[in-house]
Amino acid sequence: MKIYKHVSKKERKLLVVFCFVVFAMSVANMAFFAVDKYNEKVEEIQQNLMRKAEGGIAWGVYGDYGDDRPFRRFSSIVFSFLVFMLVFKFQSIWASAVGSAISVIIFLQWFLRDYRLIVQEECCPELPIAKKLFLTIYPSDYLFFVLASTLLIWQMSVIRRSKFNFVRRNQILP
Repeated sequence: MKIYKHVSKKERKLLVVFCFVVFAMSVANMAFFAVDKYNEKVEEIQQNLMRKAEGGIAWGVYGDYGDDRPFRRFSSIVFSFLVFMLVFKFQSIWASAVGSAISVIIFLQWFLRDYRLIVQEECCPELPIAKKLFLTIYPSDYLFFVLASTLLIWQMSVIRRSKFNFVRRNQILP
């Protein structure tokens, strides 16, 4: 279904801009993650060099085995870009809503899995649970989730309006 039929030009422009903001947030999210991983790696290397300088043994665990955060962040970039292109270039509200829904579902699955791991493992019992969740998932992830959810709700409202207009238009009044 084409967006032009049921959405004003002003709302369409706002929707395209908001889709771009969601895409930019997903790219920034990946950049924040890359910078954080770089800083962790530099800190680990510096600690190993300090141990060597002190005459100790340098050791460390290299690699993020089992860490699927880069994949999930990359999938959010792919889906947000897909949604942006579907709205901007092809004006397809149904397909873009599906892409937004998949992106939100991936985040929810990721969040619930991390939440379950934190609650079950009882790591750092002295920290409140909110602080544990902010240590596991970055605040920019939460911002991306809020933006993607808002976009999905907006797209669902456009779909609902288009269906309502279609039904109302085809009614034969006495």
